[in-house]
Amino acid sequence: MDRLLVALLSAFDALLAAAVGLAVVLAPLTLVWVVALGGDADWGALWPASGSIWQLGNLVPLSITLDALYAAQTGIETDAAAFTLSLAPLAFAVFTTIFAARSGSRAAGAGAWITGVASGTLVFGVIAAAVLLTTSNPIARPTIWQAVLLPSVVYGGAALTGAVVAAWRDGDDGPIDRLRRRLDSLPHGWGEVPGLIARGTAIALAGLVMAASAAVGVSVLLRGDEVIALYESTHLDALGATVVTLGQLAYLPTLVVWALAWLAGPGFAIGVGTAVSPAGTQLGVLPGIPLLGLIPEGGSDWLLLVLLVPVAAGAVAGWAIRSRMVAPKLAAPATAVPVARVELTGLIPTVPIAPPVAPPSPEHEPVGPRLAVTAGIGILAGALAALLAWAASGSLGPGRLAEVGPSAGPVALAVGLEVLVGAAILLLGPQAKPRQRKARHAGRWRVRRARNEDRIPVAGAVHVGPDTAGEAGIPSPGVHSTAGMPSGGGLPSSAGMPSSAGMPSSAGMPSSGAVPSTRGAPSGAEVPPAADPTSTTEAPAPSGGAATADETPPEPRSARKPQSDVNPWALLSKSKAAKGRGVGEPVPATPDEKAPVD
Repeated sequence: MDRLLVALLSAFDALLAAAVGLAVVLAPLTLVWVVALGGDADWGALWPASGSIWQLGNLVPLSITLDALYAAQTGIETDAAAFTLSLAPLAFAVFTTIFAARSGSRAAGAGAWITGVASGTLVFGVIAAAVLLTTSNPIARPTIWQAVLLPSVVYGGAALTGAVVAAWRDGDDGPIDRLRRRLDSLPHGWGEVPGLIARGTAIALAGLVMAASAAVGVSVLLRGDEVIALYESTHLDALGATVVTLGQLAYLPTLVVWALAWLAGPGFAIGVGTAVSPAGTQLGVLPGIPLLGLIPEGGSDWLLLVLLVPVAAGAVAGWAIRSRMVAPKLAAPATAVPVARVELTGLIPTVPIAPPVAPPSPEHEPVGPRLAVTAGIGILAGALAALLAWAASGSLGPGRLAEVGPSAGPVALAVGLEVLVGAAILLLGPQAKPRQRKARHAGRWRVRRARNEDRIPVAGAVHVGPDTAGEAGIPSPGVHSTAGMPSGGGLPSSAGMPSSAGMPSSAGMPSSGAVPSTRGAPSGAEVPPAADPTSTTEAPAPSGGAATADETPPEPRSARKPQSDVNPWALLSKSKAAKGRGVGEPVPATPDEKAPVD
């Protein structure tokens, strides 16, 4: 795909992400302006208010300065009339992150992820600058460089992550593939370490986020009456309650991160000198926000058991990664030797069957890569938890509310150590030995494999069935005749048996592609092939001359397809060359693959 087209599509994705985020803010505020304010509404303040909320949602701190006259009328002190609002409603940042990651993934699929990420980030930064220039107001003012840089970092970081993950998974024919080739050349499974660290960290963090969301849901069930009481104390009408509820929904991801910090142990704060953790709760006077009614009032020794949740998340990550660890190659793989196969209906095939390869024993697993993966999962999980804690903390008002949310350092240390312990239990412990199958099951497996794989018809092979054995004068299936019976399909002949290659036998009997009689036939006579009772076409009349060695009998109706055509779904799912084709279309063979035998 042309790079210019990728750049244009990525720019459109960035424009759409910013437009949807602004529209989500603008729509409810317009409703408030129309219903609540009516004709006295100042429509010039609608867009600045919407832009400021969008900036706050994308991690841009706002400097709030209340009007002196308003502060005097409401009794607000002069020191409290100016403060910083930096506690972000993370719903906007989550939406921007998801949209940017999808855009980066599509750019990687088009083969120009660097161009796509750069284009989308640049356009999103331009939109952030435009919002800054058009929403300036004396009440809420952001810092210029933060208003442009922070939204661009949110979008660009998510787009880059999505593009790198997609390129690592599907390939990009560029720097990611070159890096993977270098890593794959490392011995003893070291090449898989970066991918396993990323996968394990994603599993551990996903488990922590799900557990934190479940904790918020349990808190809603247990303390829902406190939330209702706070709603009633505000004396809001229907429109006001709706607006407050929408604002609290925007802060719901922020509350989930607080719950994650609470499960990890350090907890969070709602004001200077406060703490909310499983060990106990120390709170002062809280603002009358209904969402704060979900905060537990006290702690208990039994609540310390929630510290096992991050350990369990790390254990799940270690269990998922342990099966993907690559054991070192102890010996070179054996070269497959082609074996001629002959299909005889009604007879048990006698081709050799390779026994299943035994998995590597646990004592041969490399310890170094497992240690690196365990440490990498713990470190990366702690770093990402610190990033979430930083995004979910900030200032909510003047005075004591200047410190709200979890502290990034303690959360990173706690999550990193707990996930590390859980992952080490599964990654560094001994691996359980697989149970051996019973002998009868192994026998059935060998028979099924022989019947399914050894079905490639061979040119010149004799198809003998129970319905044609008697007519051709050949012994019935199951009786092996060695005297006078010709060998077809290139089978080696015994004493006195003619060969199928056309060479004269020791008894003077000629060789042909047709099935000759076994006993009583004069030398050189040719027996016409027996007619197939299931066929609707007439058998050709026998010619007077002898058959040549190049002629082969027609393929019987019961001949089966080669093994390569048995399951096209498996080929489509495993071959990278199958991308972009329909399910029923064949997969082109690589130069080193041999064509199937007709």
